[in-house]
Amino acid sequence: MIHIPGSLVAARGREWVVLPESTDDLLVRQPLGGADREIAGIYLPLEGADVRPAARRSMTRFTITRCLTRSCASARASAA
Repeated sequence: MIHIPGSLVAARGREWVVLPESTDDLLVRQPLGGADREIAGIYLPLEGADVRPAARRSMTRFTITRCLTRSCASARASAA
């Protein structure tokens, strides 16, 4: 399964937004409605079978954009 930034996935009993920092082996995601401190990764070679597309399809573009923008801003701040 390919995880595109901004897409929704379900894992560990929650729905998440896939963040742009994800790689082929690491899925970086933020829970819907979650704070930056809740951003977490899943090492796909170990837990990839448990990650599936989220059932929720009603997430607004605003919410996705907010998650992605906050994630990118955090990454830029920590790199500086």
